[in-house]
Amino acid sequence: MKKNLLLFFVSFVNLIFAQNSIVHFGYGLEHDSYFADLNHKIDLAYESKINRHFAFGAALSMSLGNLSTDIHWKYHHLLPREYSRVAQMNALIFWSPWRNDRRNNFKIGLGVTAVHVHTKYLEFAKLENNTLVNHRYKIFNEPGVYPIIAVENDFRINRRFTIGIKLQANFKGIETTPKLPQTFDFNANSESYQNRGSYFISAAMIRLGYFL
Repeated sequence: MKKNLLLFFVSFVNLIFAQNSIVHFGYGLEHDSYFADLNHKIDLAYESKINRHFAFGAALSMSLGNLSTDIHWKYHHLLPREYSRVAQMNALIFWSPWRNDRRNNFKIGLGVTAVHVHTKYLEFAKLENNTLVNHRYKIFNEPGVYPIIAVENDFRINRRFTIGIKLQANFKGIETTPKLPQTFDFNANSESYQNRGSYFISAAMIRLGYFL
C-alpha cells in the first residue's frame, strides 16, 4: 500500500513538472480605482496544464505608487505625498481556445482574487498663499475577495523560455465601505471636495516565463 502511494506521488510530481508547468515573472502598471492612481506592479505566477485546452494558475503580486493628482492637480507639488499599496493572491482556470501546446498560447482565465489595499491619503489640506498651513492624513486598509478575469498571450522563444503579455481586472462590485471624502481649502472662500471609491483594479504587464 505504501509503495503504491509513493509511486502515485512520484507520478503526480512528474506530471506537474514534466514540461507541463511554467513560472512567469511580470512587470507592469496597475490602475487602482480605489484612489484613481497608477502603481508599479510585479507579479509572480505559476501555471500547470490540465490538458490541451485548460490549465490552472496561481499568482502573487504587489503594486506600489503615489496617488494621482485628481482635482487638486494644480496644487499637487505643494501637498504632502500620498501613496497606495495593493497586494493580491489569484487562483484561476485558463481556457486556451487554440490549444496550449503550440508556440503561441492565447488564453482566457476566470477565478477569484484576495486583495488587500493599504493607502495613506490626505483627508484634509489647507493652503494659504501657496503654503501648506494645515493637513490631516488618513490610513485606509481594506481586504476582500472578488472575482477576477485575465487575458494572457505567451510566445515560446525556445524550449525553456516564453515572453508574453498579461491583462487582468478584478471587480469589487457594490461598495463594502462608505466612500472616503477629501476636502481641500486652497484659497479664501474656496473649497474643493472629492470622494474616494472603488469598483475594480486593472493591470497590464509584460512577462517572462520559464518551463519547469
